[in-house]
Amino acid sequence: MDELEGLGFRDFSREDSESPLRDSDTGFYGNSEFSGVKIWLQVLGGLGRYWPMFQIHEVDDEVLPLLSLDDLKDMGINAVVSRRKMFSAIQKLSR
Repeated sequence: MDELEGLGFRDFSREDSESPLRDSDTGFYGNSEFSGVKIWLQVLGGLGRYWPMFQIHEVDDEVLPLLSLDDLKDMGINAVVSRRKMFSAIQKLSR
């Protein structure tokens, strides 16, 4: 891993890392059971704006891999491209 750090990559898996996602007081993703979903949406690129819909519908890490296209639409995610991106990523989660 040291050779990657020489290229500008950092190893955030280490306990002493300065990862922006690590909060030593509340665990890796914070103390909310929904925080993993929020980070997942942000990592998908620009889909973090849908976080309130996932929070309102109480979608957590356990439920996320079970969502269908219809579920996403029922949650109010009406933009076809965003919904398809999410569903494609959800399918990869359940593998």
